[in-house]
Amino acid sequence: MKIILTILGLIPFVTLSYINIVAMHVGIDSYSLLLAYSCVIIAFLAGSQWGFALSHNLSNYWLIHSNLLALLVCAAWYVNSVESWLLLLCCLWYCYVLDVVLYRRNLLDMTYLTTRFCVSIVVSCVFIAEVLLLTYGSV
Repeated sequence: MKIILTILGLIPFVTLSYINIVAMHVGIDSYSLLLAYSCVIIAFLAGSQWGFALSHNLSNYWLIHSNLLALLVCAAWYVNSVESWLLLLCCLWYCYVLDVVLYRRNLLDMTYLTTRFCVSIVVSCVFIAEVLLLTYGSV
């Protein structure tokens, strides 16, 4: 079920990015929705790191980094600019690096880690498209 939900989580990323790039005048603010959804998902990933730290008695390093990630996501939401997408991109991949460490400690399985990697590639493309759209006006 976790794999299916992870993959289904791509739908809003891809849909909202498509609306932003191809159909900019559909009557909703798809940019704000995409930024909000991105921030919520990455904050959720940071929160899952906190959960792993508590349930597996990991070092304080995990607690500090999960909090730092959540604060960076809040900053990205607040700034609401090209830099927001770059910051979210960094946070996304930092969460993935933490997941790799959890995998090496036998706390995550390879199927989930592989799925997370593939989903992160797609989400990264969405974030890069947003940077290009904001910087150049089109992709």
